[in-house]
This record gives sequence, C-alpha cells and structure tokens, in this order.
Amino acid sequence: MRIINLLKLALPGLIVTFLLSFLGLQLAALYHLMDALFLAFLGAVILGSILKQKSFLFMGIGVCKDILIPVGLFLYGTQVGIKEWGTIKFDVFSLAVLNLAIYFVVIFIINRYLFRILNNRISFLNGGANAICGVSATAVFIPFIDAKNDEVTMTLISIVVTGLVSVFATWFLIQPVVNLPLQEYAEFCGLTLNQTGLVKAAAGFMSHDAVNIAITVKNFRTSMIIPVALLLMFLSHWFGGKKYKMPGELRKSAVIYGVFIAFLFFGGALLFTFTPLSGYTNSIKPVFKIVFGMTLASVGLLCNIRHVSKTKMILNTLSSIIAWVVVAIVTLTVIKI
Repeated sequence: MRIINLLKLALPGLIVTFLLSFLGLQLAALYHLMDALFLAFLGAVILGSILKQKSFLFMGIGVCKDILIPVGLFLYGTQVGIKEWGTIKFDVFSLAVLNLAIYFVVIFIINRYLFRILNNRISFLNGGANAICGVSATAVFIPFIDAKNDEVTMTLISIVVTGLVSVFATWFLIQPVVNLPLQEYAEFCGLTLNQTGLVKAAAGFMSHDAVNIAITVKNFRTSMIIPVALLLMFLSHWFGGKKYKMPGELRKSAVIYGVFIAFLFFGGALLFTFTPLSGYTNSIKPVFKIVFGMTLASVGLLCNIRHVSKTKMILNTLSSIIAWVVVAIVTLTVIKI
C-alpha cells in the first residue's frame, strides 16, 4: 500500500518530465542540428519559472534524479563509441584536460576576487559543467556536492547563455577571421562548446563530416564526467566554506555512488563498443534521449529565476563567458601551431 501511495505521489512529476522529454525529441526531429536533451531542459526551465506551486511535482522529480540519472548514464555510455577516439590526436586529448583546468581557474578567480561571489561551490559547479557537457553534467554533479536549487539555477542559466553566445561567436566571428580548415574547426567546436547540441550546431554550419569529428572530441570530454564529479565533491568540501563541509559518511556515500555510476557509464561504453551489442547503439538512442531528457527536465523544473540573486546570476554568467573566451584563445593558439 505504501509503495502504491508513493507511486501516486510521483506520477505527476514523472508524467510532466516524460512529456517535456518527448516534446523535446519531437521538436529535435524537425531539424537535425537541434538537441532533444537541451530542448527538454529548456522547456522545463520555462515551465518551472511559470509555475508558482511545484510541490506536487517534487516526488516525481526526486525519482528522476535518484533513479534515472544512473540509468541515463548507462544509456549515455552506449552512445560514446570509444573506438572513434583512436582518430583523435594526442594534443586534442591534452587540450581537453587543459581547458578543464582553465574553466575552473578563470571562473573561480573572477567570481571570487573580481565579482566577490564568495560561494565557491557556484564557481566549481559552473567550471565543471562548462568543461564537460553543460546541463547533463550539472544534473550528474548535484548529488556529489549536495547542490542547492539557487546554485543549480545560476549554473544552468550561465551554461545556457554562454552556450548560445559561444556557438554564434564560433561561426560568425571566429571562423570568418581565423578561417580554420575542417579538421581544426571541428576540433575547436568539440573542445570549447559546452553543450553537445551546440557542438552539433556549430560544426554543422560547416559540414556533416565536421559534426562527426566534433562529436567524437565532445564524447571524450563527456567521459571525464565522473572524475570531475569526484573532484567537485572534494573541492566543495575543502574550499566551499565552513558551512558547506560534507560529513564523512555523506562523502563516503558520494564516492561509492560515483564508483557505481562510473561502472555503469563506462560499462555501457565498453559493451556497446567492443561486443556485438554495438549493432544496437542506434536502436537505443531514442530510449536514451527520453530517459536522460526526463532527468534534465527534472533539473530544469527546479530552476526558479525569481528566487536567485539577479546580480550574482548575471556576474556568474559573465565569468562563464570570459572563461570560454580564454579557452577559445588557448585552443586556437595550440591548434594553429
């Protein structure tokens, strides 16, 4: 009886997140460069900001975050395609790691010492999300640092704005000036842009081949999601401020959780790369997008722009854009050498 009652409480949230995810998938089908996951998240942010009372959705949102994140990461792993990493040059791998460090350092320094945003967790979350895979990374990072709704909201807003600014700057400003060849342009997109959908869009302006190269690079960045989540956890514990220190038992649980979902993510990637299951990768893709889209929609529904500091939100977004500019300059410099 208790289980049935819990299911009834979770049903509204599950239905809403499913509908948002399904709608994102349908809209993305209209144009091949649109990203279903991002559309599901964006729709949820809009709906979450409109709704004044969302308590009836919280149980379903909790189910999505607690259960669908591990399932979604396993399905995400099935889409990675590890064999394709063999086509990536070593300096591209190195740049991906270097850019990760740049995002963390630049956002932290600007937020802390220029904009006086003293909650370091916002800077860490912002840096990690931009460096890995934007909204998807944010959803995964939440349990590792026990992120609060206002921290998540500010991070997600900065990711969306930075992503939109960077994708148009890449094609309409940088490429006309620098005129990168296809290979280098695709690598630049895969190394610098924060959302998979935006990587597809920017690379797609050039060609379908550019999209394939850029997504291969982006998938490698995505594979760093678990190590970065654990890094975020320790950074938030030691440098997030005294009131943010994570109890030992909670930190131990987060590490165990991290190992568990890392096993799921890389297990899915290995199984669907080196076994006959690789033939089913494309068949699984719609299921992956629905399931992970529900997870991202649940995170989007938690956002409420009305309840966060507008000044901090704008400044945090500005630091994110500045960090992308630094990453873009460094990446261009290395690629052009």
